[in-house]
Amino acid sequence: MAAPVRNGDVVELHVDSLAYGGNGVARLHGFVVFVRRGLPGDTVRARVTKVKRGFAEAVAETVVTPSPQRVEAPCRHFGPCGGCRFQDLAYEHQLAAKESQVRDALVRLGGFVEPPVEPAVPAASTLRYRNKLEYSFTQTPSGPALGFHKAGRWDEVLEIEKCWLTTDLGNAIRNAVRDWSREEGLVAYNQTDHTGYLRHLVVREGRNTGQALVMLVTAPGEKFERGYFVEVLTRFPEVKSVHWAVNASPSEVTNLPSVVLWGEDAIEEELLGLRFRVRPNAFLQTNTEMAERLYAIAIDYAGLTGTET
Repeated sequence: MAAPVRNGDVVELHVDSLAYGGNGVARLHGFVVFVRRGLPGDTVRARVTKVKRGFAEAVAETVVTPSPQRVEAPCRHFGPCGGCRFQDLAYEHQLAAKESQVRDALVRLGGFVEPPVEPAVPAASTLRYRNKLEYSFTQTPSGPALGFHKAGRWDEVLEIEKCWLTTDLGNAIRNAVRDWSREEGLVAYNQTDHTGYLRHLVVREGRNTGQALVMLVTAPGEKFERGYFVEVLTRFPEVKSVHWAVNASPSEVTNLPSVVLWGEDAIEEELLGLRFRVRPNAFLQTNTEMAERLYAIAIDYAGLTGTET
């Protein structure tokens, strides 16, 4: 059917469900519209941003009638920030949506008529659970700042004062690096014209060991005094490893070779009684509590007896 909307149109939509990836699903005269920031049960006024042959995309600008599933997001950056999607959706409904998407994938893609899907295992903590965060630098009138890309933007970064995904320690380290960068008169990298110096900050925490690792990512050139940077970070007794990596490409990546400026080349984390060394680019489930739960379930399903060869 022909699309009943054009780019830029503002339309009123009722959101029925969530699509894989998190956008709300609405229909306008039978035509599917995926609505960013629309939750199941919402009636919204949304601006159309893209029109394809079989669907359109839109962004909710006003919630006309809120869904009963809506809750107040604790983070004041929520919405403009692209770091989170569902702080405003009650957690039990997030779990139900994930379970429904798994079942739908097994039916549509796997060909199962009635797949035996078990309920989603709920997170032990829905806030402050991440053991790793990657921040982008941005230039502000006050100097460099750190945050996340704005929702739907690759070229704009929103300054973050407090992130609810990390701990108080993680927030304090990020803000200390921000203050250091301003004190040193450094300039944030500009992704549009590829000028500037400071690019990213990676903070990893051993949630069960109390250890922290920090990696600064810059453009080429050593424009900072290593000793003072280390001094700023080692004011936090939890920091055991400080790294520096250089990104000479336009790509926004942090998976780079790094130089150890101070401390060990890795921190340690403990999962199910086992000790692991974690370097800046090592893979580790970002939710430590649920990683332990995941591995425990896998061990249980494996049914190992200790006699396997």
